[in-house]
Amino acid sequence: MTGLNLLANTIFSIKISSLPTPSLPISVDMNKLRIMATTADRLGTTAASIQLHNLVNSITFLPSSLHIVINNYTTIQVTAGTYSLPILIQPSDFNTFVSNMAISFVSDALAFGGSSYIYLGDTAGKFIVGADSSLIPTIYAFDVIKT
Repeated sequence: MTGLNLLANTIFSIKISSLPTPSLPISVDMNKLRIMATTADRLGTTAASIQLHNLVNSITFLPSSLHIVINNYTTIQVTAGTYSLPILIQPSDFNTFVSNMAISFVSDALAFGGSSYIYLGDTAGKFIVGADSSLIPTIYAFDVIKT
């Protein structure tokens, strides 16, 4: 956040949009999270939260091998100037999704279509990949980012 001006007695909330999941079982006391407002050059601190006053619950992480499967682990093929067949996004246990997901696709060479949301209880989501007619026949990589 930049350019934010708050009065000293203003109540505000901060949304944490992503949090890395630890690979080992662990509980994180979010009340000990320090929130700081810094100057634009990040060299000075203008405000900081006090520990144990953030009023947030602890979060417990449990390791899981559950992951997202795209196109049933097979290569996605698309011809330049066309779109692929519908591609499935599924949980690795091929059950239902246990959370809502907003999905964004990142690629410099490809276009994506389809729903960018998968909802709790869905068994799969679908998207398609479009390839520009000027693309060279080769292997392209893209990232699927869950937010």
